[in-house]
Amino acid sequence: MPIVKVVTRVAQRFRERGITLVVLLVPEKEQIHVAALPAADQKALAHGPELLAAIHGGLISNGVASVNLLPKFRTVTAQGTRLYWRDDTHWNDAGIRLAAEELWRVMEPLEQ
Repeated sequence: MPIVKVVTRVAQRFRERGITLVVLLVPEKEQIHVAALPAADQKALAHGPELLAAIHGGLISNGVASVNLLPKFRTVTAQGTRLYWRDDTHWNDAGIRLAAEELWRVMEPLEQ
């Protein structure tokens, strides 16, 4: 997958300079609330989860730290927590907090 190769090269360049790259894969609001969309839009987004999972898996396999927020965002949303503003595509406070927690879960061990 070309994106994985490019990001891996960037991560290697960072590593040479003593910097650890952590990639945060951010889902769009529509990917989280896909069931609320018209059928045609649902079909257009059908391969999104597999694409993010493939990118995430490829990065991890290449030794690049990565966080895929899609699964966690879908789970928490299904439990009734709103992560996006009702009238906007940006995260609300709960979305920001969850993203930060998931990112820190991967970054904290790198600090050791």
